[in-house]
Amino acid sequence: MEYVATRKVTGGKLLRVKCDVADGVLRGVSLTGDFFMHPEEGVSELEGALNGMSNEAPVGEFVSKLNDLVHGRGFELVGFNVSDVAETLVEAIRGGKDSWGSGGSAVVSADSSGGLDEMVRSAISGK
Repeated sequence: MEYVATRKVTGGKLLRVKCDVADGVLRGVSLTGDFFMHPEEGVSELEGALNGMSNEAPVGEFVSKLNDLVHGRGFELVGFNVSDVAETLVEAIRGGKDSWGSGGSAVVSADSSGGLDEMVRSAISGK
């Protein structure tokens, strides 16, 4: 099943996360958008780091894994950060499934003052 979420991160950059979940494990994670990363090949390493993780992992676990990779490899993220990736991923696999139906798409604004949980609750309730 494919999950997708799109987020306009602080500073106006767009981040889209797509992935599949099979047997509770992330597969085929894809990060796209109008952000930049140096070196560019690092995007595939970020995607690879998320593949194989549990779809039930807390946001902090995704952030930690990505931070370790970014700092360990000396990657430079421009227009987004690892928290943006982790929160958008969680929105895709949890919020997208519950609020927009199987394989649905969620558009999330990072400017909401209530945080990710509030955005998901708001989207589910339609308010």
